Amino acid sequence: MRTIEMLGMNKKIITTNSDIKNYDFYHPNNISIINRDSIEIDPNFLNSEYEPIDKEVYDKYSLKNWILDSLGVNENGKSL
Repeated sequence: MRTIEMLGMNKKIITTNSDIKNYDFYHPNNISIINRDSIEIDPNFLNSEYEPIDKEVYDKYSLKNWILDSLGVNENGKSL
């Protein structure tokens, strides 16, 4: 859940979860994957600009879409 919150705030993420590379919102300028046993954070990651994600991807993870999905309806109010 924290990952989605950070996406919503356009903040960088440092994580040990290597599976995050498989998500459509992954961008190496925004998400750094570190080794839990040997923590090293690349200063270039911290100093690089945040790369905005595509609006379509951003909207997919929005609170609005999460609520609609939880209720089983689409944006037009029809059942899925």
